[in-house]
Amino acid sequence: MKTNNDIQGLYRAARRIFAFIVLLLLVAACGGKKGLTSRNMAHLYQQESMLMRPDYYVINQSPNSSELNFRLLSHDLLYMRPSEDDLFKADVRVRVRLYSSLENPVLLDSTSLHFVDEQTEMRDKVLEGVIPFSTPPARKYVLEVQLEDLNRDYMHQSYVELRKVTPSSRNYFSISKPTGEKMYEPFVNVGEPFVLHHSGPTEDSLFVRVYQRKFPLASPPYVIENNVAFDYAADSLFRMAIGDTISFEQPGFYHFQFDTTSTEGFTAFCFYNDFPFVTKVEHLAPPMRYITTKKEFEALTSKKAVDAFWIKNAGTPDRAKMLIRTYYNRVEDANSFFSSYTEGWRTDRGIVYTIFGPPNIIYKTADSESWIYGEENSMLSYNFNFVRVQNPFSANAFALNRSSIYRYSWSQAVDTWRQGRIFNVSDVQRAQDESDRQFSRPYFWY
Repeated sequence: MKTNNDIQGLYRAARRIFAFIVLLLLVAACGGKKGLTSRNMAHLYQQESMLMRPDYYVINQSPNSSELNFRLLSHDLLYMRPSEDDLFKADVRVRVRLYSSLENPVLLDSTSLHFVDEQTEMRDKVLEGVIPFSTPPARKYVLEVQLEDLNRDYMHQSYVELRKVTPSSRNYFSISKPTGEKMYEPFVNVGEPFVLHHSGPTEDSLFVRVYQRKFPLASPPYVIENNVAFDYAADSLFRMAIGDTISFEQPGFYHFQFDTTSTEGFTAFCFYNDFPFVTKVEHLAPPMRYITTKKEFEALTSKKAVDAFWIKNAGTPDRAKMLIRTYYNRVEDANSFFSSYTEGWRTDRGIVYTIFGPPNIIYKTADSESWIYGEENSMLSYNFNFVRVQNPFSANAFALNRSSIYRYSWSQAVDTWRQGRIFNVSDVQRAQDESDRQFSRPYFWY
């Protein structure tokens, strides 16, 4: 018969073996990542924790040079003055590093810009700037951008993909309002006039392929789908002169090309007015499809019905407001982060982000993203792997590696929302902590 000391000795040995196995897994995991792919990039999608929310776009100016255009709002910065007689001053630095790739990040160029914005009286305004840097032709790059608020000692870090394969690559194009105001995202409203610019060697005109398609919602992660090939035949085609003012009278996406036999070009997306924000009643119900039954969803025909659903599940109007605010903030963030040929919340990454919230660990490669909720290498963590979908319209299309193993975690998250609680990574971490506590307790048998 084993004594308590024998059992405790066996328990300690089991713990050592378990710790050794975990160490081997960690070493193997670290060995599989190199360069920038070993960095946790979860901060890129954690909108709530961002003190600054800058906009960027990169345009190729010549075969050997490009420039970063940036925009930020003054109210995101900390303005300080030593005394009442001094001006309010924001102190900002932008650092730019050009790498060959995420996997093998050879530093090809680096530069920075330091500026001070002064105000006699505090008022909101837009701050913009341009930073040139060197880029050899016929390649793709990754641009690391660090925006620093020196008064606050805070840094916002982003990674911007740069395509310079041919003079028809998307980074040779830009759009602006007819007034000359830059447009940092390729999203336009129905009927909104804009001007298309091209900075490379060009013809006087180009073709516009028009796509007015309806794409289905992404299915829950546990649903295995047969991918349907996209029909690249345009719904219509017309020609326009470079520099002309243009507007779209119907939602869809519009692919601008010099050569219709090539896939290279620039795409402008027209989803609905005020995109990526959810500002109208007709945009409230669709994102709720994932947390409602078919009958409940069909009843969401008005804002009153939408509110009634949230109040019923939350229990009180105040709690319902908190749920609504969090849920639709995630929908809007998904639109900002993950939109491609369809709205961001409708994509594979978008539905995971909306239901589970932002992950606490993200690893990126040139063609994939790995999202982890909870402690890495834990059997109880939620892991989602996305791979880039190659299409000529956007570099931002990713598909989930789907599996039936997601059925339980998806049901847990949806049930949490339906019980009037916000699901996020802390729910996963609590389950892991509880499991660790149970495992750490010695058990004695008599």
